[in-house]
Amino acid sequence: MRVTANLAVYGPADNQRVRDLFDDDRERLTLLVTRVKIYKTSEPRDKVLVPLALERHVKGAAQDLSPLKAHDANVRSLYVQMTAHLLTMSSGLALLSHVEDGSLRKLEDLPSWCPDYSVSVFSPPFGDMVSNWYDALPLREKSCCVDIATQTLTLEGHAVDKISRLGPSVLSASAKDFLEFCLTLNITYHNKQDRVEALWRTLIADHLSDVSPLPAGVSALFAAWLLHSVANSILGNNDTDGPPPHKDWSDWSCFDELRGSSAAATAIIPSTTELAAHTELMRARRVESKDGVPEAKELRGPHDAYQSSFMWVGGRILFVTASGSIGLAPPATKVGDQAWLVSGAKVPFILRPAEDGSHHKLVGEAYVHGYMHGEAVERMQNAQFQKVMLC
Repeated sequence: MRVTANLAVYGPADNQRVRDLFDDDRERLTLLVTRVKIYKTSEPRDKVLVPLALERHVKGAAQDLSPLKAHDANVRSLYVQMTAHLLTMSSGLALLSHVEDGSLRKLEDLPSWCPDYSVSVFSPPFGDMVSNWYDALPLREKSCCVDIATQTLTLEGHAVDKISRLGPSVLSASAKDFLEFCLTLNITYHNKQDRVEALWRTLIADHLSDVSPLPAGVSALFAAWLLHSVANSILGNNDTDGPPPHKDWSDWSCFDELRGSSAAATAIIPSTTELAAHTELMRARRVESKDGVPEAKELRGPHDAYQSSFMWVGGRILFVTASGSIGLAPPATKVGDQAWLVSGAKVPFILRPAEDGSHHKLVGEAYVHGYMHGEAVERMQNAQFQKVMLC
């Protein structure tokens, strides 16, 4: 079993892997660019020029060895040139995982496949090159061609499914919202997991354990998170006495409904009786220790262990595909968008058919439960991979 103990900004980063990437001439510039991207600068060109300067320093070259016309290009041209250069040079497609949600972009006329490097996004990409957590299409090599003249990126991929429904945002939804969403799913997920386990893993992009069924100690974190989240929503997140004991739990009936739907759900989902008992325990301990330490805070441990994993998800939203798969996607995702597996990419991507009928636009990377660790390879042995052009 692999359990993540420390969560770094861009993956459970292994120092040796970072050194290996930095020592690789194909990957070093991509590594530098993606690290510089998270920092704010007063000059947007610096997001590209600084990594180029570092690259020249490492190589000990007197001049820029890349084909970029960096010194006479405007910001947009510079960003497109850099992205095309990196995608062509790198062994994978990790750079596409750094394409931010459309609502965050400042340069609106960039091709959909080109990151807006002027945007300082601090959410860890699922497919960042340092992290080896996912490998949706193992052993399938990158197929990539960039046409600068038409601003088109051609990849090879397979359309897995179409998004049929959008769910709540992970950061803004409540525990009750998640369970009501879970009740709309098939009881048994397509990989034979119970829907509660599928949801549990999806909410944190499956970053606590890579084995199934969930180890008892790991699944207990989700139950503790539910208990504490509900208590906080009723009592408030501050460490004051809070309101009087909560009596009416009819609004929380989704807990009992989901709990009774399967044996796996019964083992994880607390009943409203358990919710009431935990909420009253928290309320009583807050009264006993008015400053909230340590009696009340000792209940937070398991809750916080699960809550911390939300950092991997950022502001992404839940979705359901036509075949019943669930996942996480950028907020700009719409019903009708498609989940694709792309040759050379570690994670799936959300693509949107363009109005011209022959191109697609990149919405962003995605987590699709049951597709992240090569599970689909056997099912896709006879699948037709096709060229897809991104504009």
